Amino acid sequence: MKYWIEHSKTYDRFMTAYPRYLSMLDFHRQALRKCNLVLDSGAGTGNLTLALLEDGHNVVAADSNEYALNILKRKCKPYISRLNVVKIDLSKKTSFSSDYFDGAASCLVVPLVTRPELYLTEIYRTLKNGGYFSASPLLPKKGLFDYLINTLETDIKHTGLTIKYRPEWKKFIASAKENAKQIMKKSLEAEELMSMLDRIGFSEIEVSNDRLFNGYIILVRCRK
Repeated sequence: MKYWIEHSKTYDRFMTAYPRYLSMLDFHRQALRKCNLVLDSGAGTGNLTLALLEDGHNVVAADSNEYALNILKRKCKPYISRLNVVKIDLSKKTSFSSDYFDGAASCLVVPLVTRPELYLTEIYRTLKNGGYFSASPLLPKKGLFDYLINTLETDIKHTGLTIKYRPEWKKFIASAKENAKQIMKKSLEAEELMSMLDRIGFSEIEVSNDRLFNGYIILVRCRK
């Protein structure tokens, strides 16, 4: 958990200036546009949660990282009446009711949960029939860390953030490197993920042909 706390401390400084990341958030917003109550599963510091709230959704933000959730609460304070923040272990069965959510999002989360099939099965269980699910998992593709850091640094160079906040940038690189190591060890291949979603019962499974992340991240949408 210490590693995740350190990652949360620097995450927003750089990622919220990263156009590719913001485009990924837009993918989730578009996929869930018809939903009222949305689960942001693995909400972290709340960038997607905030976007969904700004779009008018009611949101349940769930994560195991209390430090990140406190950042989320401060960020989303103007929308507190439509927000429920829940600290839970996403690798275990949740207390959410079955057939409860209109939609669910999983942004950069699937590779980092210890039991991905249980995690996705729980999302399926808690969705209403016909509910929407969007996911943007990182894949265990060689060169993942170098690709993400190099594109991030290039894309935000004009902002001057990596120079102005040099110590924070170095900490971000260190935590991102550890993150990439975990993904290379534990992440599902794209074919494995598609097969798992189908086995669980999801339908209309669709992978966006958006090459924004050169195959290191895929954008998936489906329905219960």
